[in-house]
Amino acid sequence: MCVLLLAARAVLVLSLADAFFTGEEQAHGTVAKAILDGVGLPWPRLIYQPYEGGGLVASILTAPVFAAFGPSLLSQKLVAFGFDLLNLIVGCSLCARWFGLRALWFFGLGYVFGPAACQQTALLNVGNHFAAISIFLGVIHLAMPILTRGAGERVRARECLWLGCLSGFGCWFSFQVAALVAVLAFWLVCFPPRLSSPSAWGWLVLGFAIGVTPLVWMWKHLGVRVFQIHGRTLGDPFGGVPTASSESGWYKDLVAEMTVPSLVQVVLLVALPFAGAIVWWMDRSDSDVRPRRVYGFVLLFLIAFTIVSLNSSFKSTSFHHFSRLIRYMPQWGLALLLTTWALERLARGGSALRRLAWGLVLGCAALGALQTVDLARRGSAAGIGQAWTLLRTFKGYEYADYLPKLFRNLDRDREELLRVALRFEEPAQDLLLPAAIDALREGGVLSVEKASALVARVDARTDSSWLVGMGAHLVRQGHLGRAFSTVTKLAKDDPRRDALLEAIGRYGRGSFPLPENCTLEAEFYSTHGSPAATWRGLGWRIHQTFRLDPAGAAAFLDGLPEGPREAARSGYEQAFRANRLE
Repeated sequence: MCVLLLAARAVLVLSLADAFFTGEEQAHGTVAKAILDGVGLPWPRLIYQPYEGGGLVASILTAPVFAAFGPSLLSQKLVAFGFDLLNLIVGCSLCARWFGLRALWFFGLGYVFGPAACQQTALLNVGNHFAAISIFLGVIHLAMPILTRGAGERVRARECLWLGCLSGFGCWFSFQVAALVAVLAFWLVCFPPRLSSPSAWGWLVLGFAIGVTPLVWMWKHLGVRVFQIHGRTLGDPFGGVPTASSESGWYKDLVAEMTVPSLVQVVLLVALPFAGAIVWWMDRSDSDVRPRRVYGFVLLFLIAFTIVSLNSSFKSTSFHHFSRLIRYMPQWGLALLLTTWALERLARGGSALRRLAWGLVLGCAALGALQTVDLARRGSAAGIGQAWTLLRTFKGYEYADYLPKLFRNLDRDREELLRVALRFEEPAQDLLLPAAIDALREGGVLSVEKASALVARVDARTDSSWLVGMGAHLVRQGHLGRAFSTVTKLAKDDPRRDALLEAIGRYGRGSFPLPENCTLEAEFYSTHGSPAATWRGLGWRIHQTFRLDPAGAAAFLDGLPEGPREAARSGYEQAFRANRLE
């Protein structure tokens, strides 16, 4: 099963059908680079998102892979493979241990050939969300002896200790695990056979205290920010009440993007667990009574999580890419687990029902395999050879997305923040320095004079590329005209002028780097006769738009006006070299 998983995922990666650059993968890679470069900061301060312990785990694991194979996209995929395999192994061992080898095959095939969104997000090395599936399944695995014990059976101290340790660690790894642990505690208190032994609870609490130690470690360095998610405190998740329009729009966009095979799989993942629950509860003659408790516990959690998430301010209100579903991957893993158990229960009902269960499993796997092929077909048309080269040579880290979060964790003045950025051992300074200046905008916009003075105090080099990152400080609310007016007031022989004009081109209107946005910006520059430096900056933006598609970038560049085309091509080539490993 592991070989099948690696083969299926490798097809997607080598076809460049992965969900590249849609998550936080590159930022976590930059944390790994900071660890390797020895920037002199405690690891909790390096974390990309303080509330994502799993992200720091991913970065720590990525660092030695970067050291061994280079800080490339390929190294990122190797770590993602590791998390993916761990999910599969934990899920299959859980099913095999408690329901037999047939359940192992049911779960394994469903996991390897899941819906397209699950196959793609499996390859994002972000640590939390998808990687947390193994934590969820592990907690259930360790809770099984406690939940399925008979009346009068004692609970072993070792079982409680290990369950507590994984539960505590999981709460740091992903706060979603805390919800599962809370429902588990509620179940143990309220549903028979209740866990009433003080010693058992003592071992659980001790294990939890040990497991949650990393969260305490993070809190010591970052304080309440550990519990703040996108600016909202974890204890107050109901700040925004969803409107009918936002919810209906989200679901409408989601369904519109789904292929028929994905839609069929999702319907089955929702319908079969409920059907299994009805059949299992109605069939009182079933001798296998104890697993019903676990089935009910997991189903209760999924229902409660769905209700809470849809009514909290942490819900998604827009859908533009399947990576938006990554936070729901643990719930997919649990739904798959319940589906596996329901089909295993069905397969025990005789030869006809066994054939029906296998037919449903193989049919869903076939739908998933069709999606694997479709994703690979819609990936890069350049061929496996060029895809392999891109994966090996493209840097698996990115400063632009990471440095704002790092600076927020440090609580230092701007001059000190820029000095921290200089600690990175980055050969492509035109990649690092502009990102550092850009990251300062969270503390307020810098004027040209203030930025120049700040850079002069930090870096004595007169040819440095700091000011090329001033785009966000110059272009306010997408007004390119005002930005050009500010820069053109400088004397023509001012050495800062070209760098600032290039900064405008690199930033554009600040919108997401899409082909249509680059086209609109190119039209503006052409209409207003923008200088070569701005077109050179646009070349950087074009590279960001077509990072893993050199052929698409070449076609876009060929479509630019003939005059400034070479300047844009020059900028693109600079960006191409800066983002490749030497």
